[in-house]
Amino acid sequence: LSVYLREKIQNGEVEWKRALNDLNVTFHDPCHSGRHLMHVNGRDWAFEAPRDVYNSIPGLNYKEMTRSRELQRCCGAGGGVKAGQPDLALGCAMARVGDGLAVDADVISSTCPFCRRNIMDGRNELKSDVKVADQVELMAAAMGLDVTIPDNPYMEYQEQDEILCKGEVCQLEEVAETKTEDVDAY
Repeated sequence: LSVYLREKIQNGEVEWKRALNDLNVTFHDPCHSGRHLMHVNGRDWAFEAPRDVYNSIPGLNYKEMTRSRELQRCCGAGGGVKAGQPDLALGCAMARVGDGLAVDADVISSTCPFCRRNIMDGRNELKSDVKVADQVELMAAAMGLDVTIPDNPYMEYQEQDEILCKGEVCQLEEVAETKTEDVDAY
């Protein structure tokens, strides 16, 4: 998706309408769209396209983590690890959050929903105030699109940080505690 978004930006098909309030954002390279994709389509698709998108968004200061691209840490959520070895998955996520905090990130972003979920769990375990957001959410907010969480009962069970926009400036806010009662475990 980052390759497609970068192409739209480079072709002038994206109109930026808001700034992201001088947010320091770092990118977690997901295993599937990073190291795995690199062997199919090359480094540019896997690693440079997402960074080009972030560097195009107004009001976003991109901060590169020390461990990135081929040398990034796995977030710990993939391959059934989160389900089979939850303590290991959480430890990996906490390490990744630490990598983001080391570069003074306000936001750790990813393009993978599993990474996002696990990084949020690591953030919560560390009691950090770093926010977690998808690349598309950050881009949509800067384009002036509505990125509010829909009024949907299912969303009560989904923890996520929300991008709040007032006028021409957006910022991320942590949504209140996730609702957990009456949830059936699988």
